[in-house]
Formats: sequence, structure tokens, C-alpha cells
Amino acid sequence: MTLQFDPAKLVWDRFGGLETPDPAWQDDAGFWEGFNAAFFAANGRSYDPQRDSNVARWATAEDRASFTDMVAALAPRLAQADLDQVDMVILAHWLPDLHLGSSVTNFAMHHLGLQDCTGFAISDRGLSAPLFAFDFAAKALACGRCRKVLLLVMDQKNMLYRDPMIAELKPENAAAAMVLGAGGSGLTYRGYARRRHVGRGGLTAALAEIRAGFGLSRDAVLIGPPGLPGAVPVEPSLVCAAPFVALSQLNPGRDVLLATWQFGGLSVLGFAGREAGDAA
Repeated sequence: MTLQFDPAKLVWDRFGGLETPDPAWQDDAGFWEGFNAAFFAANGRSYDPQRDSNVARWATAEDRASFTDMVAALAPRLAQADLDQVDMVILAHWLPDLHLGSSVTNFAMHHLGLQDCTGFAISDRGLSAPLFAFDFAAKALACGRCRKVLLLVMDQKNMLYRDPMIAELKPENAAAAMVLGAGGSGLTYRGYARRRHVGRGGLTAALAEIRAGFGLSRDAVLIGPPGLPGAVPVEPSLVCAAPFVALSQLNPGRDVLLATWQFGGLSVLGFAGREAGDAA
């Protein structure tokens, strides 16, 4: 069973404030400071509220957008015909939800009226989370464990603690949704590859090896982060949704590599847009 993916059917958006702050939330500052301290300790770091806390900003921000709110905002743009037979919902993200502990996939199932679904989230993989999730969906479809998969990719900007890397990234509240299934039109999925400990100097060779392994043409379009050699650059502030958004806007109609490169890890999805000609 071959997965076909039509980037034109992907829906996405960036969001401002979807939730009005409640002044009473500021009374819970001590609870959230304790959460931050425990979170830092679990990762072997000491927590200094003066240096690290973002609790006050988090509680009063006018641009709050939770994952469930973003799902609800995108839902009307998902074609009902595409949602028919969806029996798996996957959420992929890097940055945490605004509301910790919310079951976003269960919310999506209920809000969209999906029945007899399996739902779960994939995170703790950085920017590569949605690429890994896409491949998982393809494997689930190929072995017949589901008929269609709704893949949700999202991140939000308001964090409980400060992080220089996040500050430099300047993330937005952004979300994308796509329904994956066999048959139909669009790009033909060729697979997922990951290479660890790839330095900047080794990227070109690693990408060429991966492209050849997928059987894609030498003129395949590469979409990835700024600085990736030869890539159509994505918008970093869109975080995990960025490569899929770039693909939907470009929709090249030929072979494509969708890539992330973070912390030395290179992750790539391969798609055939036409019959592979001069492959390898």
C-alpha cells in the first residue's frame, strides 16, 4: 500500500491570542515556579527564578494559543471527505503545549467526530518529530493497521521558563494538519532516513547518499533549515510545521527531500513527484 501525499491539501496557520488570560492565574505562580524547579532538577540543572522564570509572562500573555485551541481553529478547513475513515490521530511537536497534560488527540477525535480512533503524541525528538511521525503513519497504513491518519504538527511560543535557544528561534503559535492515506494523487512517499552526528561539512554527502537510497533524481528539491546546502529554506519560527508549510507553498511537482538538521542529527523524508529518471 503506497502512501500518496498531496501538499495542496495540507492546512496550516499561525495564531495570535486564542485564550484570554485570567488574572486569577497569577495566584498560582508558586505552583508553576515549583514545576520549573522540579523540571530543571530532573534534567540535572539548577533553577534560579531570577534568571530562568518566565511564569509571569506566561500567565499574562495576550498571545496564548494552546494546541487544542489551534486544532479547533484549523478544524473547519479540513475537508470532511478526507476525514472519512480516519482511524488514527498523531500529534507531533517539539515545544510543549500551553496547557500541560491536555490530551490533544482525544480532543481532535471528539471535536471532529472521529470514531474508533487510536491517538497519541510524538515529541522529545526536536524538530524531527513530525518527520518521524509521518514515517510511523506510513508504516501503519502499509501494514493495514489503519485506513487513514490525521497528522497534527504544532508548537506554541509561551514557555514557563526562559531558554536562550528558544529566544533566538522566536517561535510562533503555528499548526498544520494533513490527512494521510493510500491512493489518490500527489507525491509518492519513498521513506525516512536519519543520520546522527552529521557536521556541516558532511551534510552534502549524507543528503546525496539518502537521496540515492530513496531512488530519487539528482534534481530533487531539498527543503530544509537555513544553512542546509542547496536547500529551499524554511521559516524557522514555524518550528515543527515549517518544512511541511514550505512544501505546501512550493508544491514542486517533482522529487522532494524534506529535511531537518538539529543538534547534529539529520532527518529526511523522501517523496517521488514523477517517475524517477536519472536517479542516484
